[in-house]
Amino acid sequence: CIILGRTDTVSLKNIKVVKNIFFKFDEKIKVSIDKEIEDITRTINENFEKLNINRFYKFNDLKGFKDNELNKRNFIAHSGFEYGSVEIKLLNKNAKDEDIILKYRDKHINTVQKFCAEGLKDLR
Repeated sequence: CIILGRTDTVSLKNIKVVKNIFFKFDEKIKVSIDKEIEDITRTINENFEKLNINRFYKFNDLKGFKDNELNKRNFIAHSGFEYGSVEIKLLNKNAKDEDIILKYRDKHINTVQKFCAEGLKDLR
Protein backbone atom coordinates (compact mmCIF):
# COMPACT_ATOMS: atom_id res chain seq x y z
CA CYS A 1 0.00 0.00 0.00
CA ILE A 2 1.44 3.35 -0.99
CA ILE A 3 -0.13 4.92 2.08
CA LEU A 4 2.40 3.13 4.29
CA GLY A 5 5.29 4.57 2.29
CA ARG A 6 6.66 8.08 2.16
CA THR A 7 4.62 9.42 -0.72
CA ASP A 8 0.97 9.87 -1.49
CA THR A 9 1.30 9.22 -5.23
CA VAL A 10 2.98 6.47 -7.20
CA SER A 11 3.49 5.71 -10.88
CA LEU A 12 2.31 2.50 -12.46
CA LYS A 13 5.96 1.84 -13.29
CA ASN A 14 6.93 2.00 -9.60
CA ILE A 15 4.03 -0.25 -8.62
CA LYS A 16 5.45 -2.90 -10.95
CA VAL A 17 8.93 -2.50 -9.45
CA VAL A 18 7.63 -2.81 -5.88
CA LYS A 19 5.46 -5.79 -6.85
CA ASN A 20 8.47 -7.64 -8.28
CA ILE A 21 10.59 -6.94 -5.19
CA PHE A 22 8.14 -7.57 -2.37
CA PHE A 23 6.09 -10.37 -3.90
CA LYS A 24 8.73 -12.24 -5.90
CA PHE A 25 8.04 -15.39 -3.86
CA ASP A 26 4.26 -15.22 -4.10
CA GLU A 27 3.07 -15.75 -7.65
CA LYS A 28 -0.61 -15.56 -6.64
CA ILE A 29 -0.25 -12.00 -5.33
CA LYS A 30 1.86 -10.97 -8.34
CA VAL A 31 -0.81 -12.26 -10.73
CA SER A 32 -3.53 -10.49 -8.77
CA ILE A 33 -1.66 -7.18 -8.91
CA ASP A 34 -0.95 -7.67 -12.62
CA LYS A 35 -4.68 -8.17 -13.22
CA GLU A 36 -5.45 -4.87 -11.48
CA ILE A 37 -2.70 -3.07 -13.43
CA GLU A 38 -4.21 -4.38 -16.67
CA ASP A 39 -7.64 -3.13 -15.55
CA ILE A 40 -6.22 0.34 -14.82
CA THR A 41 -4.45 0.46 -18.19
CA ARG A 42 -7.54 -0.75 -20.07
CA THR A 43 -9.72 1.81 -18.28
CA ILE A 44 -7.33 4.61 -19.22
CA ASN A 45 -7.32 3.48 -22.84
CA GLU A 46 -11.14 3.34 -22.91
CA ASN A 47 -11.39 6.88 -21.51
CA PHE A 48 -8.25 8.32 -23.12
CA GLU A 49 -9.88 10.95 -25.33
CA LYS A 50 -11.78 12.59 -22.48
CA LEU A 51 -8.93 12.64 -19.93
CA ASN A 52 -7.18 15.92 -19.24
CA ILE A 53 -3.49 16.00 -18.37
CA ASN A 54 -2.49 16.56 -14.71
CA ARG A 55 -5.98 16.07 -13.34
CA PHE A 56 -6.93 13.28 -10.95
CA TYR A 57 -9.99 11.19 -11.83
CA LYS A 58 -11.81 8.86 -9.47
CA PHE A 59 -11.24 5.33 -10.74
CA ASN A 60 -14.84 4.33 -10.06
CA ASP A 61 -16.07 7.27 -12.20
CA LEU A 62 -13.89 6.11 -15.10
CA LYS A 63 -15.31 2.60 -14.67
CA GLY A 64 -18.87 3.94 -14.60
CA PHE A 65 -19.54 2.90 -10.98
CA LYS A 66 -21.04 5.05 -8.24
CA ASP A 67 -19.28 5.86 -4.98
CA ASN A 68 -19.74 3.25 -2.28
CA GLU A 69 -18.25 2.78 1.16
CA LEU A 70 -15.03 0.82 1.01
CA ASN A 71 -15.04 -2.67 2.39
CA LYS A 72 -12.05 -4.79 3.29
CA ARG A 73 -13.05 -7.76 1.14
CA ASN A 74 -13.18 -5.71 -2.09
CA PHE A 75 -10.05 -3.77 -1.16
CA ILE A 76 -8.06 -6.99 -0.67
CA ALA A 77 -9.68 -8.69 -3.68
CA HIS A 78 -8.49 -5.80 -5.86
CA SER A 79 -4.96 -5.87 -4.37
CA GLY A 80 -5.44 -2.42 -2.85
CA PHE A 81 -6.77 -0.89 -6.08
CA GLU A 82 -10.45 -0.96 -5.15
CA TYR A 83 -12.29 1.31 -7.60
CA GLY A 84 -13.69 3.68 -5.00
CA SER A 85 -10.40 4.17 -3.18
CA VAL A 86 -8.10 5.19 -6.06
CA GLU A 87 -7.63 8.27 -8.21
CA ILE A 88 -5.71 8.24 -11.50
CA LYS A 89 -3.85 11.00 -13.32
CA LEU A 90 -1.97 11.18 -16.63
CA LEU A 91 1.18 13.31 -16.71
CA ASN A 92 1.06 13.49 -20.50
CA LYS A 93 -0.70 11.84 -23.42
CA ASN A 94 2.03 9.19 -23.84
CA ALA A 95 0.27 7.14 -21.16
CA LYS A 96 3.31 4.97 -20.50
CA ASP A 97 3.66 3.35 -17.08
CA GLU A 98 5.76 6.22 -15.72
CA ASP A 99 3.12 8.73 -16.93
CA ILE A 100 0.21 7.10 -15.10
CA ILE A 101 -0.01 8.26 -11.48
CA LEU A 102 -2.19 6.76 -8.77
CA LYS A 103 -3.14 7.88 -5.30
CA TYR A 104 -5.66 6.97 -2.66
CA ARG A 105 -8.57 9.35 -2.29
CA ASP A 106 -8.13 11.73 0.62
CA LYS A 107 -11.48 10.83 2.15
CA HIS A 108 -10.44 7.16 2.37
CA ILE A 109 -6.89 7.51 3.75
CA ASN A 110 -7.71 6.28 7.27
CA THR A 111 -9.70 3.31 5.97
CA VAL A 112 -6.95 2.43 3.48
CA GLN A 113 -4.31 2.57 6.24
CA LYS A 114 -6.42 0.23 8.36
CA PHE A 115 -7.04 -2.22 5.50
CA CYS A 116 -3.34 -2.22 4.50
CA ALA A 117 -2.18 -2.90 8.06
CA GLU A 118 -4.73 -5.70 8.47
CA GLY A 119 -3.89 -7.17 5.05
CA LEU A 120 -0.16 -7.21 5.78
CA LYS A 121 -0.82 -8.81 9.15
CA ASP A 122 -2.88 -11.52 7.43
CA LEU A 123 0.10 -12.35 5.15
CA ARG A 124 2.19 -13.57 8.08
